[in-house]
Amino acid sequence: MTQSENSTSNSENKVLSEKELRAILRNPPNEFIKEEYGQRSILIDGYTIEDERLILDDSITVNLPLTFHGCTIKSDKLFFISGLTCNESLTFEGCTISDCIYFNSGNFKDVIIKYVHVKSIHLTGCTFGKISISSYDIDDVWVSGAKFDSLHIGEHLVGDNISNLVIFAKEDETGDIIVSEQSFDEISLYGTNKGKRISFAKLKCNSISITNFKNEGILNFYGIEPKDPNGGTRYFQIVNSNLDKAEFYRASFSQYKELVIIDSFITDALFIGCKWSNNIRALFGPGYGTFEDSLKSGRKTTPKEIVAIKEAYRQLKISMSKHSDKIQEHKFYSEELNYHNKTLTWGKPWESQFWDKLILI
Repeated sequence: MTQSENSTSNSENKVLSEKELRAILRNPPNEFIKEEYGQRSILIDGYTIEDERLILDDSITVNLPLTFHGCTIKSDKLFFISGLTCNESLTFEGCTISDCIYFNSGNFKDVIIKYVHVKSIHLTGCTFGKISISSYDIDDVWVSGAKFDSLHIGEHLVGDNISNLVIFAKEDETGDIIVSEQSFDEISLYGTNKGKRISFAKLKCNSISITNFKNEGILNFYGIEPKDPNGGTRYFQIVNSNLDKAEFYRASFSQYKELVIIDSFITDALFIGCKWSNNIRALFGPGYGTFEDSLKSGRKTTPKEIVAIKEAYRQLKISMSKHSDKIQEHKFYSEELNYHNKTLTWGKPWESQFWDKLILI
């Protein structure tokens, strides 16, 4: 049997190898062309695409909208997209991908990943218009080094679970990011938001970490709460970050085991309808090498941390004052004085700390 006969046979059995898929994308046969309302597109519907490796590289340019519908994509390694150009939309709908889909490089107008079973999605060196991800039970979504106009997670699928979402924002690459109505184990946000909108709405997430982040755009959190209200890994962390005018609406900070604030600027942030408790800490949480050791020692409060907690309450007090929330302002002021008192020690009456501490009793 010749190669062409073998390819035809595989196509009839709805099984494609990497080589056959690449050939179809370069020069689509009529059987893969869909015409609707005068528009032509490429539709690969119900196929099993299977090979030891699956790589779509810079030898392929697709000029029509391309849709993989109801396909099963199997590979011993990653489904690796490195150099592919799609001048119209690229859609994966109702597909099952055995491992990871890895966008390493390439140019795309729009990428839509909808109702897909996939272990992880990596967006790294590619250039996109819009990206939309609505998939089932993903282990990881990793965004680093990808240039895009907008990224939407949960646009077509409400209430699904993603284990880890990691975003490294870069001011000359990262566009708007809209994440809505999903459940997460962990969300990590790093980098710089320069004039864009980053929005997390109606999320359930056990561990949120904003680390080494600078906000110079719009950063919103709406209706955030832990996924497991009684779980042991409920931490909300703001570390080495400047949130500028970030907005928090109905964030349930009280349901987190700890609200960790370390070396960060939050006085200009807006907090509306948030739930609070006396759970503010300045000790690194999950994701830091010292966390496990701190658990072994019972996460004891040190004199250095007391000073940092006092500063966190001071900034929260200022934020509440700026936005005329007098009740919460006075509550935070009370906690600020409480921790200030803990920094003072009894001494001789002629020493200033003695009288300060006496006044605060």
